[in-house]
Amino acid sequence: MSGVYRVYVLRNLDAKFYIGLAADVDRRFEQHNSGRSQWTRARGPWTCVWQSDELSLSPRENSKTVLSDKKVDMASIALLVFHGR
Repeated sequence: MSGVYRVYVLRNLDAKFYIGLAADVDRRFEQHNSGRSQWTRARGPWTCVWQSDELSLSPRENSKTVLSDKKVDMASIALLVFHGR
């Protein structure tokens, strides 16, 4: 897994959140809302409420470590989502 990715945050009508990582957020968002993603399948519809700037990942990085490696601050994401900052 190398290339350019974005962290994204989805929210459903029950105010549940899903945080993901994708190279193509639009395509991945469509997968979440069409039932092709296991966890989000029965919990939609979803709205994309935030996405990060592009993150460049080296071949050694993966989706399990990118949030800690890139120091994505979940409190900051929550502030962005709830306060639009």
